[in-house]
Amino acid sequence: MNNNEKLTPLRAIKKHCFECSGYEKKQVRECMIKECVLFPFRQGSNPNRKGCTIKKSYQLLAISS
Repeated sequence: MNNNEKLTPLRAIKKHCFECSGYEKKQVRECMIKECVLFPFRQGSNPNRKGCTIKKSYQLLAISS
């Protein structure tokens, strides 16, 4: 990551998980530490925002117009 990129909370979590897993992407995906508070966010996505995409929003706007 270069200095111009903003480190968002999700990117910071993903980076932490990558470091925790010994820099192995496969280990991040297969993480077994479900007690970790960051576990649901380890892939760099927020499970609470499932289904909320910009593309979906545009489709809804097109239908309603």
